[in-house]
Amino acid sequence: MRVREIESLSIAFLAVSAAMGVVLSSDTVLRTLCGLPLVLFLPGYAILRAALPEARSTLAGAAFAIGLSIVVTVFAGLALHSLRAMNHVGWAFALCVITVVASCVACFRSRPIVANKARYWPRLRRRQALMLICAAVIATGAVVLARQGALARREFAYTEFWMVPTPQVGGSVTIGFKNAEERPSSYDVEVMLDDKVIAVWNSIPLQTGHSWTTELAIPLGHSGAKKAEAWLFKNGDRGLIYRRVWLTATLKD
Repeated sequence: MRVREIESLSIAFLAVSAAMGVVLSSDTVLRTLCGLPLVLFLPGYAILRAALPEARSTLAGAAFAIGLSIVVTVFAGLALHSLRAMNHVGWAFALCVITVVASCVACFRSRPIVANKARYWPRLRRRQALMLICAAVIATGAVVLARQGALARREFAYTEFWMVPTPQVGGSVTIGFKNAEERPSSYDVEVMLDDKVIAVWNSIPLQTGHSWTTELAIPLGHSGAKKAEAWLFKNGDRGLIYRRVWLTATLKD
């Protein structure tokens, strides 16, 4: 078997192993370690090998493979979003399929290479090496900061919050929220009319996938338009407004 074919099959095997680790593992750290190669290297390297089967493995090629993998991940995310499959299983499956298909194409297009041909890493000057080290430190710091923000506010595990007029009852609104997050939570709701608190609900427990609604009469009096605003707090944290909705209420004659 040719060297290029072995390399392409190895990339495909690594992609399948990493995808299985992401899907089957329940440990967050292990899942992250398995997912990083799928996101940052394997798809781009496989596509690069399929497009340029005779290209040598160089540091520049590895950097290009990383950038290409990120591009592939972005487009895979758009496809997964349209299919409503943007979760760890969908990500692992999509990136694994892309890598395996590209590896098969690279294996098919591979040609014999000279077995005794010397392969070497390009020599870097001190300034170039320092730039690479600084870039690696900056990239690592960016990943750490982005991970903390992503864990604190999950983009696709969220809580819906709404306040809409009740058509059947004049001067009344329907307030509600739905827990679409990964675990049960406790919520507090506070409603204000022109910055004055008119209703409060504390410690509302809600399981994942469940909703809570209530109707509230707005005391408009005989004045004109008033601003009704509702705040939602999560898990007793009154220092952070988790969701905020508002509407303008008017009295009809």
